[in-house]
This record gives sequence, C-alpha cells and structure tokens, in this order.
Amino acid sequence: TAAELLQNMSVSNGGNLPIANNATGFTPSASSVSLRGLPGTTLVLLNGRRVANFPTGAGGTGAFVDLNSIPLAAVERFEVLKDGAAATYGADAVAGVINIIFKSDFVGTQTTLRYGNTTADTDSSEFNINAITGFSSGNTEFTIGVNYFSRKAIFQRDRDYSADPPFSSTNSSPINIDLGPESAYVALVDAGVPPNIAELQAQYDYNEQRAIDALLQSDLVDQAYIDSRLPDGLPEEQRFLRLRADLLAVYGDIGGSIWTLGFEPILATSAPTFPDGSPVEPGFLPGFPGTEFNMENNDGDIPAESYLYAPNNVILQSRYNPALTAGAYPEFERKGAFFSFEHSINNFSVYGDVNYQNVYSRSEAASTPTGSFLTPGQTTIVIPANTDTPLLHPDDLATFGGRPAEAGAFNRFNPYNQDLSHGTRLRLFDFGNRHYENDNEAATFTLGAKTDKVADTGWNFDTGYRFSWIGEEQRSRVVSASRLNRILNENDPIFDPESSEYIGTTIPYNPFGYWANPITNNNLLTPFATVETVNDSTSSLHSADFLFNNPEVFSLPTGPVGMAIGGAWRHEAVEQNLDPLIESGDIVGASALGATDAHQQVVGLFTEVDFILLSPEQNFRAAYLVGLTLAGRYEKFITRHEDTFVPKIGFRYMPYEDLLFRATWQESYKDPSLFTLYSGPSQGLQNTYNPRTGLRDEAYVTTTGNSELDAEDSDSISIGAVFTPKFLPGFSVAVDYWRIKRDGVVVGDTAATVLRDFIGAPRPGESVTYDSSNRIVAISTQYENSESYDVEGVDFDFGYIWETNNAGVFDFYARATYTMQYEIERAFEDSFAAFDLAGQAATSDASFGFVDWRANFGLRWSYRSLYVNLNGNYIDGFTDRDREGAEYEVEDRLVWNLNASHEFFGDSDEWYRNTTLTVGIQNLFDTDPPFAAGGGNNSTGYPGFLYLPEGRFVWVEIKKKF
Repeated sequence: TAAELLQNMSVSNGGNLPIANNATGFTPSASSVSLRGLPGTTLVLLNGRRVANFPTGAGGTGAFVDLNSIPLAAVERFEVLKDGAAATYGADAVAGVINIIFKSDFVGTQTTLRYGNTTADTDSSEFNINAITGFSSGNTEFTIGVNYFSRKAIFQRDRDYSADPPFSSTNSSPINIDLGPESAYVALVDAGVPPNIAELQAQYDYNEQRAIDALLQSDLVDQAYIDSRLPDGLPEEQRFLRLRADLLAVYGDIGGSIWTLGFEPILATSAPTFPDGSPVEPGFLPGFPGTEFNMENNDGDIPAESYLYAPNNVILQSRYNPALTAGAYPEFERKGAFFSFEHSINNFSVYGDVNYQNVYSRSEAASTPTGSFLTPGQTTIVIPANTDTPLLHPDDLATFGGRPAEAGAFNRFNPYNQDLSHGTRLRLFDFGNRHYENDNEAATFTLGAKTDKVADTGWNFDTGYRFSWIGEEQRSRVVSASRLNRILNENDPIFDPESSEYIGTTIPYNPFGYWANPITNNNLLTPFATVETVNDSTSSLHSADFLFNNPEVFSLPTGPVGMAIGGAWRHEAVEQNLDPLIESGDIVGASALGATDAHQQVVGLFTEVDFILLSPEQNFRAAYLVGLTLAGRYEKFITRHEDTFVPKIGFRYMPYEDLLFRATWQESYKDPSLFTLYSGPSQGLQNTYNPRTGLRDEAYVTTTGNSELDAEDSDSISIGAVFTPKFLPGFSVAVDYWRIKRDGVVVGDTAATVLRDFIGAPRPGESVTYDSSNRIVAISTQYENSESYDVEGVDFDFGYIWETNNAGVFDFYARATYTMQYEIERAFEDSFAAFDLAGQAATSDASFGFVDWRANFGLRWSYRSLYVNLNGNYIDGFTDRDREGAEYEVEDRLVWNLNASHEFFGDSDEWYRNTTLTVGIQNLFDTDPPFAAGGGNNSTGYPGFLYLPEGRFVWVEIKKKF
C-alpha cells in the first residue's frame, strides 16, 4: 500500500501513524508518514496540490493526510523533497514534501490481478485487481482507472511474538475489587473464617487510634464513652463494627470524612497469582490466609473466604492479557476510480482530474476494560450488594452521600454485602471484542488551465481550483454503562416477568467469574447492554492557485535568471457529529466527548528566483558552475488574524562537472491545526507514569483543543555533495547533512499534566483523578506549546547501474539515514528539561523508537524479458527498559524481500502477448520483529508502531496489456 511504501523509506522515522496496532488510538482507521520522525510536519500533496486532512484528530500529531485513501494502482511516482519546501509549497512544510503523482497520460489498456497471503497461518490474504485505460489524440488525452483492494485481519494471538506480551491489564477477569474492610470482615466472620488477628493487630491499632482521636476531637464524645462502647475483651471484629457505627452516627450528616481517614479501603481479588506469574503463598498477604484454588473451577461463585486481600497500598491485582483476542492488523477493503484529462488548443490547455475512493476498515480491540468504576466524566458503574441493605464503603458517604446503587438494588452473586464501585476494575469478556468499523469516502476534483509563453513573453501560466473532501463514518460495538448497571441490579424491572421490559431471565449479570469459563446466563444479558454508536466526521478543502514562471526572465553574463511567482487561497473546514451516547459519557470506559466544528482561511504569495553566478562558459578554474536560489512566501491566516513570511536560500557549487556541493536554509511556520485549536474532548487509553506510586497506570486520557495556542516556528539547513564521475558511467553517490529546529511545538503533554497536578499547580482545563488506591484513573489535558525540537542527521544515497554486453543490466542501490540527534526540550513551569531520544524508546511502552539508522538497499537485475529485485530493509535497534526498569537494547532488524517477473511478448495473435507474471516474497526469511518490554507496558511484545505483524508474505501478480 502507499502507506507501507512511504513508511519504509529511510527518511521516515518514529512518529508515523501506523497501519497496525492502532485500534484504540485517536485514529484507528488512518495512517500517515513522518519524515525525520517529526509528526504532523510533512506536507503531502496530490498532483502538486493540497488535499483535505483526515477529519478526526491524532493526539498531538495535528492534521495529516490519510495514506490509506491513496490507491497505489493510480500512482505513477512519489516525489520526496527532503530539504524542505516551505517557501514554494506552504509555510507548514517543516520536514519536507511528499508529492504523489497520479497516472495521467496512459495510452492503451492494462489490467492487473494480484493475490498474496502470509505463510505463518495464511490468515491475512490480500486481493488486488485494477484496470486502467487511456487515449491520446493530437489535442486530447484522458486516463481512467478503477481499483479494488482487500486484506484480511491479523490477531495478536496468531503470532508467537505477540501472543504473550509484557503488559497485562488490571482491567481484568477475574475482577479486581476496591472493598471496604468492614464488608470483608463481616463476610469472613459469617463464613466462619476469622481474620488473622496477629497479623492485623498493628494495622487495627493504627486505624482504631486514628478513629478514636477523630471522635475525641469532635467534642461530641469523650473517652469514657469510647471505653463504654469498646470494653476490653470485645472481639476484634466487634470493636471494628461498633466503632464504625459510632463514627457514622456522629459524622454521618457531615459526609463521613473521618471514617475515610480512620479505615482505608482494601483490595480483593480471586486471582491465584501475582502480576509476575509467581504463586501466592498462603498467609503471605497481611491479614488473611491467601487460599489457593484452581481458576478453572471459577464459575462466578467463589466465596469471600477464597479471595485474597491486601491494604490498598499493596499491589494485589488480577491481570488480563488483552492479546488473547486483540487485533493487530485491521481488515481492509478499498474500491474507487480515478480520471484525468487534458485538452489543448495551440499552447492553451484545459485539464482536470477526479479521484474517488471508498475505504472500509474493521479493527478489533480486546473486550471492554471498565477502568475504575468511579471515574469523573463517565457513568459510574455499580455492582449492588447481595442484599438491599448494604454496608458502606469508607468513601461512600463522602463520594455518594450514601450507597452508590439505587434503593432496593442487589445482586445475588456479590460475595459481599456492599455495593462495589470506586476503584473496582473489570474486563467485560462476556461482551466480546470491541469492534470499530470505519467507512471512509474521499473525493478530489480539480479543474485548471495553463498556457505556455503568454503573448510570446516567455512566461508560462498555470491556474486551478480544487475541491477535496473526506468523510468518516465510524460504527463501534461497545457497552452502555447505564444498561450495564441495569443488568447488574437484580431488582431492575428487566428481571420481572410481569414487567413490559422483561428480557427473558430473572438472573442478573454475574461479573465474578473467570474469562475462560463462560457463564451461560451472562450470554443472555450481554445483548441488552451492547450498543452500536455512530460518529460522522467530515473534512473539506476548497483551494485556488496561480503560477507564473519564466526560466529566462533576463540574462546575466553568467547565464539566465529564472523566476516563479505564485499565490494560493484555501478554505479548510472540519465537522464532527458524535453519537449521543458518546457525547453523554454513557460508554463504558469512555468520558463524555465533544464535537468539533471549525474552519479557517489562508492566503499566500510566493516568489522564487534562480541565478547562475558562474557558468561553464566562463571557464573558471575549480568553478564549473555556481548557482543561487532565493525564495520567500507570505501567508496570512485570515481566521486567526495572523501572518508570516518564510524565506529560503539555496546554493550550489560545482568545482568540476562531476562534483556538486549544495546547501539550503529555510524557515517554516506551522499554525496550529483545527484539531489542536478547536477540537472537543478526544480520548485514548494510555500507560502513564504515576508519581504517587512510582508505577505506570493504564488510564483514559482526554485531550481538548486550546484556542489560545501559538504557532510553531522552525528553521532548517541542509548541506551536502553529489559525485557522479564521468570515468564510471552509471555511478552516483550523495551525502547530505540536515538539521531541523522547532520552537513552540504543540503537544498534548500528559506527563506534564500529571506532574503539575502532583505538585499542586494544575492549569485551567487540567485534572488528574486517582482512586482510593492512588492509581490514576483519568487525566484531562489541553494542547499546549510546550516543546522544542533539535533534530539532525545525515542522508546517504548510492547508486550504480552496470550495463553488460551479454548478462543484462545490474542496478545496485542503497539509501540510508543516520539520525545523530533527536533532542526535545520540554517546558515545565519556569524550567526546561532536555533529553535526546535518538536511539531511544520514544514512548513509555516502546511502541516505537527514534532509531539511529534506517536503510534500504538492494540489487535489481534485468535481462531481456526477465526482471529480478532483491531488496533489504534495515531498521536499527534502540534502548528500552525491562520490567525491572533496567536498560537493555531492542535488537535491530534486517528484512529481505525478493520478487521476479517475466514478460511474455509472443506474436501479435497469441493470447499471452504483453502479459507479465510476477512472483514475490516479502520477509524472505520470516524474520520476527524484535522484543520490546517498554518497562513492562508493551501490549504487543514488539515495537508495534514500527513493524507490521505479517511475517513472510508471498504474492503473485498477472498484468495484461491490450
């Protein structure tokens, strides 16, 4: 695909929006390329003009063109400008320009049929068929084509390297319960299993003394009253219950905060192992004998005495492996058509093109994680107690003003007489995977006119109008939180056979089982709580431009002076219409989100002048040619009332005919995208460092636009040389040093938000929510201008074409990029922290790294009708951290690809004439991606944003020309 091709370039680095492993990200159906590893800074053009950006945001990457909507069958070539072209194409071309040129002058008819599949499990077949026809007469030419592409999905469990990743989720099955200690003690006493008094005495003494101190300080009771209520010899559990009753009686009217201080919640789980897989030994956890049992016998009826308990500051968690069901590579279907024409009269031409693509993708994520049941901005989930008169969690009075469930609610399967909410977490395995179906339509229409040598002046003129539009409809199969609460409440009318809402069973949902043991009755209830949401988003672009150019405006003694003058206007708009359930926050694990409706207008003028300062005719020694290019662009952002001017200087020097030295310097200006300025809240699940515990938590991060953002300023330089010796025809080598500096980069800085909250200095619009175990459950942040980048490296380009007399033509090629530095300076309050990510994991879960080296090299051999290409793709390793936090090196990877084709010429009356058969193998030696731990947070087991999970892929293609 176009995305795979561009993301495999050596000048591409970390920061791409990946094709795979993006189901729960901000853009699960789209993909983008990132030159130099700088997200959102690559200007992607189609036939030299802009196209509409993808209509939903991409976290901190801003606006981007979706490469999945580009049919490779329509592409003639990709033009990649690596040294920046902000002055000519747009002030926001910070890292460079990719110009995708469609086929436009094809003559004849050609059909192509291709089939391929993975060899690991033959689980991801690909089918591709396209046809193109073209006609050319003296004055008119047109090209029309149709394309169809489909690709099957890949799941993490289908690859050994991703089936058991380092990360496992605390949103688990069996459930993790945030429990009031009184409820646990009562359940154990009722079961005839008294608490281990010896182990708990110190904790009891501490909590009891805090509670007694609180009562005495209230001036409502005295020590004599305390002594009368807690006489010596009273059983420990009775002292606990009686003291709590007094606390509630005294403080119930003012929120119960003293109870929260006096007795902290505990954690409970029926899981038999710790997160690292080691078994739990009986009696290991403070307070209770950790009873072991076989989870295969857990059918949702594990009694309270078989649960494991710990204070809420102890890591006692059931863990779930999302790779059991999570998708890795989405299912794709793309179909479309493209058309272009040009009609000429003398030196005047009218031209145009139309491109329409429909892209369907289906991603699957592991079954729904609830997050903490009580998360601000989300509908609170509650499992009612096993009676309708429950005990209270320590936080209930402060948080809910009483019990969290509605009056009369109960659930027979709850081992405790307490409503379970707060920091309780669950994996809703019974509901199946989350499904995200995206149906995207992209259309582009262009109409233009051009003429050569206007009025015999030597000036050429080109002008055109383009309308570009992309619409995304996302259908998601998810779980309604309000409906989940109903199937958890046995007292709800849906379980009453006499009610009009009766759903066919009187038994409520049982969330206390183990994922591997399906509970039959649960399967009857999940359809009631499963909902389909539909989001519609559109992005549109109207643009008009003109260009005058003259290769010889006038001549100097040293040579001609060329000039180009142009201008452009564009109007961009984005509109998002969200499903009411999503806007209200009624989806399990998701906060209420807001829509985006924004637009902007931009006008620009540019000029470029090319001078020949010394030409070969001057016969200067060691100065064969000297040239200078000056360019500048003025842009006015009408909607934002801002403007900018970006200059560019280019210099070239040839001491001899076969040696060229070149250098460029340019400035760039990147206005914040419509998403980062005006977007409503958008959400993604992230692993985030928690300064309270020193661990990383899985939390929902909600990011909102910020209309007060400033623009980003950048400057870049490139210095290099090209050597093409006349004594060795076909040989060339180029070396280019480059450096890009960016200031005021817009990011959604989750880490800074957490740290500011930790030191007590959050900004407006920021918040971090913790549960009673000090785990982060939700983060709200805004985009901000908080980072500066200083990135530099060297590009290498080598080629040698050797034409032999009898053995055909050999084409050796190699392209490589070495990133010397990827320094980020992050502003935090009044200080700055700088760190170099070159050769380092770029994310906390090591989903990708900014690698030092990337290279693409190989040998192409052609002999008569036979063509063979052996290609190597190399990606360097990078430094990561293992589960214990120690540094180690993620391995590098070299993948070899091989394809061979044969063209059958034949006689004019033979059916196979002009037929080409091609067979190819991608990843010839079936090399796996390298392992990546991400500090124990990597959910794929490898750098999932850097590598595809295919393995070896074999394909065959038949191409027929008529």
